[in-house]
Amino acid sequence: METKKLQLNVGGFLLIMLYYLLIGGLLFGFFTEVIPNPSNFYLKSITLIVKELIPSVGVIYVILLHIRINNEPDFKLSIVGDFNSRLLLSVLLVGLGFFFWFHNSIGIWSDNLPVGKVIKEIFRKMDLDLKENPVPVIINIAVFMPVFEEMLFRGIILRGFLGNYRPVMAIFLSALFFGMAHMNLPQFFHAFLIGLFLGIIYYRTQSLLLCVAVHSLNNGISFLVDSDKFQPGVMGFLIGIAVFSIGVYLFKKQILFKIKRADPIPEPASEVID
Repeated sequence: METKKLQLNVGGFLLIMLYYLLIGGLLFGFFTEVIPNPSNFYLKSITLIVKELIPSVGVIYVILLHIRINNEPDFKLSIVGDFNSRLLLSVLLVGLGFFFWFHNSIGIWSDNLPVGKVIKEIFRKMDLDLKENPVPVIINIAVFMPVFEEMLFRGIILRGFLGNYRPVMAIFLSALFFGMAHMNLPQFFHAFLIGLFLGIIYYRTQSLLLCVAVHSLNNGISFLVDSDKFQPGVMGFLIGIAVFSIGVYLFKKQILFKIKRADPIPEPASEVID
């Protein structure tokens, strides 16, 4: 019996998002109601982590189960792929440089775009949780969220798009939907652009580890850089462009080295004796 490979179109993506909203929402609501908010600081921190972690794990499990039943029984997430310290350094430089050139250019405009009341309330609650319990919030946003989102958007959605569309279209669609999933304009532009870079990284390396590293760095810097005190400027933009360019150069160099190393070594031509 021939195994069907994962081929995802826009309709398939919408089905995955339906799983995401229904299962994630139901699990999050269930654990929010069932698990009380303890007064103890450490128990409250653990509770906040569990409420975010279990719904994410549940969503990934159900989606993988659906894929294995309907598409590819042997489907596995490509976790490691082409991973080494040089590639890790290069993609981290790309992510670091992107953060600074974006927030010193496009981000100045996009951060001032209006958001709805629901999103404002989510941001307000997040800021409140960050002040009261910073550790679990940072763990969720800088660790669990990048892992979950990369497994979903790069490991499943982009991989499925690559089985159905040309690489440029697949990367573009995955980045577009990644931006739309944030459900607000200020984050859309940032998520869309970094989604393009993450898509290229995954396409070239098949490594979710590299994508998670860049995603975690991006989210983590957001907490280190105080948005109220951050003063965008030309110098920050130029430094960001320089760091980003170095990262891209090193990444391309590693990819070209990998391709060259994978080329078969030609056998020496036999001597012809007349």
